[in-house]
Amino acid sequence: MKKILLCVNHSRLSENASRVTRDLLSAYPQAEVVAIYVTEFVTSRFGHGPLLGMEYEKELASKIRRKIEKEFFKDVSNRVHFEHRTGTAPAKVICQAAMDHDCDLIVVGNPSKTILRELVSGSVSRSVAAHAKVPVLLARNKPVSYL
Repeated sequence: MKKILLCVNHSRLSENASRVTRDLLSAYPQAEVVAIYVTEFVTSRFGHGPLLGMEYEKELASKIRRKIEKEFFKDVSNRVHFEHRTGTAPAKVICQAAMDHDCDLIVVGNPSKTILRELVSGSVSRSVAAHAKVPVLLARNKPVSYL
């Protein structure tokens, strides 16, 4: 394994995915990580852009980058690169980033929803898993239940 795409945001799920990725770096000493944060653009009567404004999103991306570098990958920061992208479909942006960087694996946090809720509501992580051209590791905080 040469390159891993790590999907990050400000959630506990992202922290778990970061820990899993850190373990993968230990197992694959030549591997590198591209940590990606995606700002979702929405269309509303006020225009097209992030719900909370681009300045807020840039600051949030900066905070996430610092946390990644200082908490999860402190001693291997030379093997981790951060990227902030935008788009109307985060899963599509993530899949494209994996292709752009020629990644071997995508690691994404996955909510431990029940199968029934998952079918009804869906998630970015499930959409990535369904559409990615490379393997996807869904990092969960707890085991999945079926109802």
